[in-house]
Amino acid sequence: MKTRNTKRLIAAAITAVLLVLGGAGIWFVAYSWQPQLTPYGINAPGAAVNVLVAAQGRSHKTKALDIISKYYTGKDVYISVLDVSSLPDVRLDAWDYFVLFSAIRMYKLNPDVEAFLKRTGEDKRILLFNTSGGTQMGYGTVDAITSASDNPQRSAETIIGVIDKAIDKAREMHSASEALSSAKARTKPSPE
Repeated sequence: MKTRNTKRLIAAAITAVLLVLGGAGIWFVAYSWQPQLTPYGINAPGAAVNVLVAAQGRSHKTKALDIISKYYTGKDVYISVLDVSSLPDVRLDAWDYFVLFSAIRMYKLNPDVEAFLKRTGEDKRILLFNTSGGTQMGYGTVDAITSASDNPQRSAETIIGVIDKAIDKAREMHSASEALSSAKARTKPSPE
């Protein structure tokens, strides 16, 4: 009789543990799932500076992207916004800068972001912004905007500040390149 009750208690304990673990797993998947972002553009292609923003569709990021969109609408910059899952198809030579805006989960970068970073190497045109729920989370030397979902305005302002600096730098590089091309054209000997 004792062994039968012991077996029932053990079975009940195992069932309870499995239910708790299963519930925790379901909660984690639901919490960490990032909806896909619908691609869109800000301003017309062919502007002075072209910026690609790859993000995820979680509400914090979409709110920050709405603020960024309003800020850049009507400015001489083309921004294409797409989901991070599209990064494998991105042509590197088509963009002046890349903004990667995704989450760090379990101390890991989004797999598409990580693969993009490996493909591009130490490209200085990449502006990396990661959100993380905890203040101690990060990825090696990669910073994270922690507890970011509390303040999409702050995230947007941080990203806008860095994009503005990148745009200024890209304009300087374009101007220098045009000046160099113009100087070369003026110094070419005449065919006569």
